[in-house]
Amino acid sequence: MNDAFYDFEWTVAPRYEWQDWLDSTGRRLDIPTEGLLGMDSATRVEFTWKHLQKSGKQCGPVLGPLLQDASELRRYNPMSRAHAALFREFGDLDYRSMNAIARFAESY
Repeated sequence: MNDAFYDFEWTVAPRYEWQDWLDSTGRRLDIPTEGLLGMDSATRVEFTWKHLQKSGKQCGPVLGPLLQDASELRRYNPMSRAHAALFREFGDLDYRSMNAIARFAESY
């Protein structure tokens, strides 16, 4: 057994919120939606992701933790048997639902 794999710990904040991703001038960077780019189908998500990678662009919004101090953080071992269905739950996640993504982040 690879102990480092099973001993891996992950930190989770009690709440997360979607935040604008700003460039150096303070301008909001949004996911592009013109032409074939967008988030309304798996094909368009993949195409948009590849387009952004090739062009070196970043976009938002991004999911960020909300916490008063580090004592609110929770640590757990995602590779433990207790979380055996974690990857299935992630795979079943509706990528178009920002609420579903935030709920998953708050749980895992």
